[in-house]
Amino acid sequence: MMPNHFHFCLKQNSDNPLYRIFNDTLTSYAMHYNAKYKLIGHLMSGRLQSRRITERSYVLQVCRYIHYNPVKAGLVDRIDDWSFSNYLEIVGKREGILYSQELIDDYPEEFLDYEKSIKMYEAYVNDTGFADVLFDE
Repeated sequence: MMPNHFHFCLKQNSDNPLYRIFNDTLTSYAMHYNAKYKLIGHLMSGRLQSRRITERSYVLQVCRYIHYNPVKAGLVDRIDDWSFSNYLEIVGKREGILYSQELIDDYPEEFLDYEKSIKMYEAYVNDTGFADVLFDE
């Protein structure tokens, strides 16, 4: 996890807004943490930020942003060195529970030639010259 924030790209499958689930979870965690360590006050600084993704092409841009974030923050030199994301599962370098085949299944035309698509995604994510600014941090 990033030292001071985290990113998720989630697919909503219910009518419950994802931000409400996160708010409830983080509030419960903060209350538990404060009780356990006998603290009072805010545990998290800043408020939860969320973006609704309505364009298919934006999903890959968001995934790229999330995967590249630890490199941008100077925590690792290469994306492959960051173990707290599903990047290694997506590109087939690790098996684990952080990866969902749904990303591939939801974008069949982008992944028709799986091997070629994975190499293209690796190149796309690792392109340090990209200038997309998706979120203000």
